[in-house]
Amino acid sequence: MEAIWQWGINLIIAIQQVHGPVLDNIFRAITFAGEEQFYLVLLPLILWCFDYGFGAVLAILFMISNGVNVTLKDLFQQPRPFDLNPGLKLSEATGYGLPSGHAQMSITVWGALAGRLQKKWFWVVAAVIVLLISFSRIYLGVHFPTDVFGGLIIGGILLALYFAYRSRVERWLAGLHIGFQLLLAIGLPLLCLLPSPTTDALTGSGAFLGLCV
Repeated sequence: MEAIWQWGINLIIAIQQVHGPVLDNIFRAITFAGEEQFYLVLLPLILWCFDYGFGAVLAILFMISNGVNVTLKDLFQQPRPFDLNPGLKLSEATGYGLPSGHAQMSITVWGALAGRLQKKWFWVVAAVIVLLISFSRIYLGVHFPTDVFGGLIIGGILLALYFAYRSRVERWLAGLHIGFQLLLAIGLPLLCLLPSPTTDALTGSGAFLGLCV
C-alpha cells in the first residue's frame, strides 16, 4: 500500500502546484455539494416539493449508501493523504479515507436524479457534478485517488442495484400501511447504526429520521 499511497501523494502534489486562494475556495465550494449538510437541503426539497415517493426512495438510497460507506471505512481503516503529508491539507476532513464518501454519495444521488428525470442534458450535468466533486477531494488533499475510485465503484454498484429494483421498492413502499411506513422510517436509521455506530453514521441516520418522520 505504501507504493500506492506515495503515487497518490505525488499526484496530489502535482495537482496542487496550481493551487491558490481563489482555486482553493472554488473547490471548497464544489466539495460542499458532496457534504451531508448539502443533502439535508436537497433531499427535503425533492421529497416535499417535487415527488414524495421518489424522494422517500432517494432518502433510503442515501441512508444505505451512507451506512455502507461508514462501515467500509471502519473496515479498511485507510489513512488520508494529509495523515502522511500534512502539507497537502487544504480542507478539513475527519475519519478514514477509503472509500470517499463524497464520490460515493454524489454518484448515487445525482445518478438516481438523472435516472428519474430521464433527460440527456441532466445526465451530462450529473456526470460533471460527480467528476468535479470527486476531483475536489483529490485537489484539497483529503483523499487519495484510490479512495475516490473506490467510492465511485461502490456508489456505481449501489446505483445499479437501485435502477434494477427501484420500481418494485417504490410500489412496495406505496402499498404499505402508514404505520408500517413510520416503523420503517424509524427502524432503518437505527438498523444502519448497528454495524458502525460512529459520528458520521449517527449524522446520516439522524438526517434520514428527521426527513421521513
